[in-house]
Amino acid sequence: MKLNFSSESGFSFVELMIVIFIISILVSIAVFSYRNISVVELRTCQSNLRTIDGAIMQYYMHEKNYPSEISDLVPKYLKTEPKCPSQQVEYTIDSGNRAECPNGHAY
Repeated sequence: MKLNFSSESGFSFVELMIVIFIISILVSIAVFSYRNISVVELRTCQSNLRTIDGAIMQYYMHEKNYPSEISDLVPKYLKTEPKCPSQQVEYTIDSGNRAECPNGHAY
């Protein structure tokens, strides 16, 4: 039996290396995009915490006591009750009368 390698179909080493190179570029773009989304969510959460803390201070100045929960600030001090963008969970007020993210984000 005679083997004829020139008529066999398949990929050459160079073609496989090109495909692997293209896939690695696509994966690196996806990882970079995901990382940017995480940074944006963190910055948004930090901004929300600052806004809530400002509303807590305004509430204290007008009411002479601290709110027991974030919903006490709506609608007079906050238009709507903000949620953490990473998991859409509600913020809470900690024992130091500051806004707290259940996901552990801080500013």
